[in-house]
Amino acid sequence: MLEHLNPTVYEQLKQSLEVGKWPDGELLTERQKEIVMQALIGWGEIHLPAEQRIGYIDKGKKEKSRNDGTSSDVDSSTNIISRS
Repeated sequence: MLEHLNPTVYEQLKQSLEVGKWPDGELLTERQKEIVMQALIGWGEIHLPAEQRIGYIDKGKKEKSRNDGTSSDVDSSTNIISRS
């Protein structure tokens, strides 16, 4: 079933989940929210690259430490903030 959803339906479901109601204004029940979330995650797994999927976390890239050449888990934006 998920293979047959088109991007327009995906976006409509996503918006409904975000605002908590269907396009006609009716509130989503807790069960409907669960089902919609499962559908969005499943569709994303099939049709979207990892970085566009619901729940994606960008873990950054390791960078070399300037002091000793060892790798660090800190990304460059954190380094900029900590030097300020």
